[in-house]
Amino acid sequence: MSNARPHMQMPVQIHGNSVVLAEFDGVWPSFHDAEILRFELDRGDSTPGRKVVAELRVHVRRYESRGAGTADYHQALVKSVLIDFRFSGIEDLSVSDFNHQNVIDGIILSADEKSGRVSVEIAGIYGFDGQWTCDHAEVVRVTRGA
Repeated sequence: MSNARPHMQMPVQIHGNSVVLAEFDGVWPSFHDAEILRFELDRGDSTPGRKVVAELRVHVRRYESRGAGTADYHQALVKSVLIDFRFSGIEDLSVSDFNHQNVIDGIILSADEKSGRVSVEIAGIYGFDGQWTCDHAEVVRVTRGA
């Protein structure tokens, strides 16, 4: 994993991204300080052509500053959302340090123009850290008020 802080990125190659954009007022979240709640791999059965699938649940929170410059200053939680992703055709998988919190710095998604494969990099702060490539990536579900 690189130590460089990931930047915000709107992943057009992710099916279902419009649901996330709608939830965050048209802006793809940075996932900074988000938590990985679940990471599940399914190798499938032994049917030829069956591909490895990974499912990832991320808890994203957004805070606003209130009372800046006063004794009443605080950070108020204004958004709490669970985002469920599914990645199929997983290859080159490397993950580490899944623990009780799994705070991440960000998620970087990029597509290879020649192959169309999606690269996923999750930079961990405390706990989960991972990277892989896949044939297909999608947002499966967005749940408010997690």
